[in-house]
Amino acid sequence: MRAHRVIVLLPIAVIAACGLSHTGTGEDLITGGDSDARASAADGSVSTADGSQGVVDGSTSDASAMDASKVDASFDGGTDAGPPVFTTISPYDPSGSLTYAFAIQWTIASDPPQKIYVTTDGSVPTLASNNGMSPVIVNKPGNNTTIKWIVGTDPTVHSFLVKIDSNQQNNTTGMVDGFSFDGASSTIIHAAPNAVLTGVVGDTWAWNSSGAMANDISQLIYGVGKSVGCFTDEVPGTYDGQHHQNRTFSITAPATPGVYTVGLGFELQYKCTPDAIGKSVTRAQLGTIIVP
Repeated sequence: MRAHRVIVLLPIAVIAACGLSHTGTGEDLITGGDSDARASAADGSVSTADGSQGVVDGSTSDASAMDASKVDASFDGGTDAGPPVFTTISPYDPSGSLTYAFAIQWTIASDPPQKIYVTTDGSVPTLASNNGMSPVIVNKPGNNTTIKWIVGTDPTVHSFLVKIDSNQQNNTTGMVDGFSFDGASSTIIHAAPNAVLTGVVGDTWAWNSSGAMANDISQLIYGVGKSVGCFTDEVPGTYDGQHHQNRTFSITAPATPGVYTVGLGFELQYKCTPDAIGKSVTRAQLGTIIVP
């Protein structure tokens, strides 16, 4: 079997330990293939590569599930010949310890694209589990849901624990989901050195705390290493703030061969350009650029 390397992208940061409340559906929609499928009805159905249907209950969880902060970031899934395979889940907080404010969509991808088999009830995925070709979307699993997946026929199980705190609603913060590159319809893309890449984030959310910060301008920023642009640049108001869909972005691939992470940051600056450019983007990992 092939050697696998995983870049585990876990829940996006809730900046400044802030909070909010949100009513989620408690249902999961696992969708394979094109990211346009994220707009499908969140009725708990599962769209697989062959068009068959199934049901996933995202409300169940495994109390003994692996803590996301303890997931090994790299491992050897086998010793047979073949190129390395990357697998990611987006968005992801590298610390593995921060809590998302409400239920969101998670995108699981592999490179090269393979069929991904997913469970959300704590069970180990098998070739009989709900599945789709990379990328697949897991829609709004609830707090303490363990998402587990395998890639292709490799039995290595990738896992993380979804953490949501619906009592948080008083601080200033921002978050996104549904990140994908144009031309790849995935969170992973191969690009020539210095290539200009474009893409979209399906959802952005931002809001301010009440009181002195209620009228502050905030930016959700992105980049490789440092910010190069903003998904949002506005006064979002207090919770539930501003929610935007299908925000586009542009980013230049690094000049040196390697594997690079597109990161997310959050700033309180007067305006995006130039004030929020060149800032830290370590709040969450959104995508991967592979420069050969």
